[in-house]
Amino acid sequence: MAYATLSDVEARVPSRGGATWYAPLTVAQAQAMVDGVSAEIDSVMAGVGYTTPVSSPAGLVTWLQTLNVWGTAAEIQRARFQDSGGTNSEAAWRFFEDRYQAGIKALPTRVEGFAGTSAAELPSSYTLANPLVDNDLGANAEPKMTTDMEW
Repeated sequence: MAYATLSDVEARVPSRGGATWYAPLTVAQAQAMVDGVSAEIDSVMAGVGYTTPVSSPAGLVTWLQTLNVWGTAAEIQRARFQDSGGTNSEAAWRFFEDRYQAGIKALPTRVEGFAGTSAAELPSSYTLANPLVDNDLGANAEPKMTTDMEW
């Protein structure tokens, strides 16, 4: 089950020249993009322990719908303007792509706020167990370089 519909995406993607908003794609291709982005979102959600597709809480489902729209809009815009070149050749889809990638990256920590639970954090460094809590790994991490170390 996708979190967004083609109508949701259409509300964010402008049409040009009287053609359908997803031209030159077919409806089936556009729907496949919606479903593909939703599957990527589900894989992230499953990775933090959620059963997918997520159906509650409502705020989280709305956020997932927004992510689904951004990701699909980026893919559709990229397909629509793949032959364009020049200074602004990426502008049509990069806006949505950047928002989508930032949202996917932040999704595990955003889940905590919606669900009121703590999601697992991936370490941002091999010297820290958790980037939000400065837990030194001690002997499991390499020592920090100091000026009294010999080269």
